[in-house]
This record gives sequence, structure tokens and C-alpha cells, in this order.
Amino acid sequence: MLDFRHFPRYPNAEERIVSMTLEELEAEAEKLPLEERVLLAEHLMAALPRGEDWKRLWGEESQRRLKEYKEGRVKGVSGEKVLAEGRKIVDEKFRVSASDGFPNIPRFAFLI
Repeated sequence: MLDFRHFPRYPNAEERIVSMTLEELEAEAEKLPLEERVLLAEHLMAALPRGEDWKRLWGEESQRRLKEYKEGRVKGVSGEKVLAEGRKIVDEKFRVSASDGFPNIPRFAFLI
């Protein structure tokens, strides 16, 4: 369960979220500052099922996504673009660069 004490700037958030559609919730989450979006994502990831349920659910989700892609309902994003955006987010969040004394370590290594 999401602990709303982590989001003190949003009084009555728990009551408001219950009445939101998924689209409304996504739109509101996108307005959050980066640090709060990361915290929210961590809470949501922690709430995902584990073990066989997780494997089954992600298998179904990956099949659904592949079907949408093949039907042309969604467009693919190149791995290069995804990695560039990920690097940008990591750089903004952690201000990590080769000049910090880690020239041979990929930036994503700092997330581990």
C-alpha cells in the first residue's frame, strides 16, 4: 500500500486518487517533480506480484504489447532513444559524468 506520508504536499491525496481514472492518475503523476515520480514508481514496483504470478502477468502484458505493435496501434521506440532518455534522467538525478572520476563505468551502473 502506498504510504501517503511520503507526499506531504498533497493533502487528501488518498481520497482524491480513489476517484480518479487511470488516465487522470497518469496525468497527475506526470506533473510530480522527478524525485517524487521516482518515489511513486518505487512504491508501485514494490506492490507488484512476485513469483509465478509475476511471470504470468508480465508474460500476458508482453504479449498484449507485442500484439498492439504488430497491429500498428503503437509505435516502437529505438533502444538508442530509450537509453539516451535514461541517461538524461540519471544525469539529471545524480549529476554523474565521466568527469566525476568514473570514465570507464557506464552511467547506468550507478543505479545498481
